Amino acid sequence: MDSDLKSRLFVLVIVVLVWFIFTECNGAISTDTWNHGRCKCGGHWVYQQAIGRGRYSLDTHYIYKCDKCGRIVELTNYYQ
Repeated sequence: MDSDLKSRLFVLVIVVLVWFIFTECNGAISTDTWNHGRCKCGGHWVYQQAIGRGRYSLDTHYIYKCDKCGRIVELTNYYQ
């Protein structure tokens, strides 16, 4: 393998690793916010809508609203 190919492969591996770490961390944050369906006020998260599934977006985010305090959160995972 020549050095140019090795450099490109190295960059590709780094990009894939960064993407993987970002998606895993983002999912963990989403799970913490979901908190088994409970808002900090004691209410429950109610699904509102999905957003971001547009022409140029690969990620879909989900909007939930607390049935008690009205707080709205945008999560990267869909929960039932």
